[in-house]
Amino acid sequence: MSKARNLADLLDASGDVVSGALDNVPPSNDASALTTGTLPIARIADGDITAAKLGSTLDLSGKTVTLPEGVGGKVLKMYQMQTNYTLVTSSTFVEIAAQAVVPTNSSTKFLLMLNGGRVVTNAAGRRLFTTFSRTGVNLAGTDGYMCGYLGVGTEIELPHSMTWLDAHGQSAGFTYYVYAKISGGSVYWTTGAVQPHFVILEIAP
Repeated sequence: MSKARNLADLLDASGDVVSGALDNVPPSNDASALTTGTLPIARIADGDITAAKLGSTLDLSGKTVTLPEGVGGKVLKMYQMQTNYTLVTSSTFVEIAAQAVVPTNSSTKFLLMLNGGRVVTNAAGRRLFTTFSRTGVNLAGTDGYMCGYLGVGTEIELPHSMTWLDAHGQSAGFTYYVYAKISGGSVYWTTGAVQPHFVILEIAP
C-alpha cells in the first residue's frame, strides 16, 4: 500500500486525524487513560459525583458555600440568658440585659428574642418602652416596642416580649443589649414567675 493511501486512511475530509486509525492511542473519552493533566469541568456530567464518591467528611474550612435561593436559614449558634427582675424608673433607655456574641461571618443574621417577662403597674396610662441595641446602635428606633396600661388603682400584669432580626454585617465579636424606659413618671417592674429569657439565634444566609 502506498504512503498516499496510508495518509488518506489516517485523515478525514477536514484534515483531522481519525482517532480510530490510531490503534496505539486510546480514545479521548476513555477516562482510564488519564494519568496526568486536569479533567475539564465540562467533561463531568451532572450527577456523576455522588455522595458515595466522597469521603466520610467534606472539609470546607475557609470556603464560602453559596446555597440556592430558598435554601438556607440554618441555625449556626444559640445564646441564652435569664434576666433578673428590674425596676425601671428612667425616662431614657437603661440596660436591663446584655449578651456577647461572636458571628460566624459578616453575612449571617441574628434573631433576637426577649420572652417570658411581664410588666406590672398599678396606675393608669403608664407606658413601658423596650428596644434592642448592638453596641450603641438602637435597632428598634427611638421608642422601640411599647406596652401601654389603662388600669386605675389596681395592679395589672401583662406579658411583654419583643423580636428583632439583625443583619449585623460584623466579622468580629460584639454585644447585644436589651434597654427599657418609662414615660409619665411611671415605675415598672419587669419580672415574672419565670425569669425573662433573652435568646439569640445566629442564622445562616
